[in-house]
Amino acid sequence: MSVEAADGFEACFLDSVGQVVQQRWADAAMNVAFEDLPPVSAFPAVPRRC
Repeated sequence: MSVEAADGFEACFLDSVGQVVQQRWADAAMNVAFEDLPPVSAFPAVPRRC
């Protein structure tokens, strides 16, 4: 998907202090280190399921 095609999408995420931030996806993808932010929801681990 080109940047032009992604212009209509927005990212909504929690910043490092827990405030909701909404940005154009193209801007957020270039400027936000998502791997450094806390998870928004838990990912449960279910025993015996792959």
